[in-house]
Amino acid sequence: MPRSPTRQRPARHYCTTWRGGNKTPLGLKNRFRVWYGNRVIEVQSTKDQTFFVDFADLPRVRQLTWHSYWAPTAERFYFRASRCKDFHWNSSIIPLARWILNYRGSDMVDHIDGNPRNNCRSNLRIVTRRGNRHNTRLHSTNSTGYNGISIGAALPVWQITYTRQGKIAKKTFIRRENDDELPVRLVAWIEDLRKSGYSGNLLPRKYVQPSRYILAWRECKNKRCSRVFPSTPEGLKQAIAARDAIYERIGNTNGKRLA
Repeated sequence: MPRSPTRQRPARHYCTTWRGGNKTPLGLKNRFRVWYGNRVIEVQSTKDQTFFVDFADLPRVRQLTWHSYWAPTAERFYFRASRCKDFHWNSSIIPLARWILNYRGSDMVDHIDGNPRNNCRSNLRIVTRRGNRHNTRLHSTNSTGYNGISIGAALPVWQITYTRQGKIAKKTFIRRENDDELPVRLVAWIEDLRKSGYSGNLLPRKYVQPSRYILAWRECKNKRCSRVFPSTPEGLKQAIAARDAIYERIGNTNGKRLA
């Protein structure tokens, strides 16, 4: 007697079907579904975009209707709702991340992993505007893989070697290619050094400065700082170590957003 065909097991689903979407006096509610055993909620917004929140925040998120909008500078979608008379807010637009944390202050709510769709509380933090700028997405033209560290191209320069406090020092000035005329800044620097009593040899020489790693950061609102490291694997390690130390001091804990 032939065997009966093996019974097919139903496909395993990791989320529920879409729920909600009902119309209320406050507007059409967003649909949602539950993922990973009632731990994460996926909410459907406009323009075929969705975002994730904690299961515990679903009642608060369901109080408003959320829309997605494209941010050209960040090249990503963000989510917000319009203020209604039933909820007091200090602006006409309510950003989703601020609504979840119920934060109305002047600082910014930052997504730690850089993904605006991930609005779980573990991915949100309140930071200053400077801290939010440091947590920026890695630029597409960055060839080092680290925010704040770039590769400077080889530059033709004028270089002067002189003695300062018993030690040999070097001073460089950018030189236009195929230009033998000394720049005004170099001539003024030599005159100031002569006036200070220096009587040694000051003969500028043409020099091509090799490519190097440049670490750049902003200490305060109007102060930009930079350091230069050799364009070698060891120089990159030194730049990364210096960057991590600086970011820890100025309050940027993760250094960059994930792509």
